[in-house]
Amino acid sequence: MVSVYEEVKGLWFCNAALPSDILVIVDGVKFHLHKFPLISRCGRIANLLKESQDAQDGIFTTILQDFPGGPDNFVASVRFCYGFRIELTPRNIVMLYGAADYLEMTDEYGEDNLLSTCDAFFHKNVLRSWKECIVALQSCDLMKPPYKGI
Repeated sequence: MVSVYEEVKGLWFCNAALPSDILVIVDGVKFHLHKFPLISRCGRIANLLKESQDAQDGIFTTILQDFPGGPDNFVASVRFCYGFRIELTPRNIVMLYGAADYLEMTDEYGEDNLLSTCDAFFHKNVLRSWKECIVALQSCDLMKPPYKGI
């Protein structure tokens, strides 16, 4: 399991015993990751890998255009894939839901995947309070680029 993420000269690496075998680029930020945690949770990445076997030096590279919430939100999604607990709040739920939808993180790719986890949190915690609904709605303004999938 990954123990830490580290940034080296603008590149993000998972500090693990295994070398990375996938490079994901989000808004110009390069993430050196591992296929297995991603394809076991992300339908979009699993399908991209299935469709294209173009790997240079054994490393598959893909660019995720217009990722909801940008690189910071991608980091949170990746942490979930690697088994880390991520904190869901009314302030981040919309962006995380957008990321989960974009990455196709459905229960088909792992029980209690990010999309269903976000959906359950939204219905159990956000929709029960006007204040939390307003906070969640205001967070939509922060989503760059705007995500039309929600």
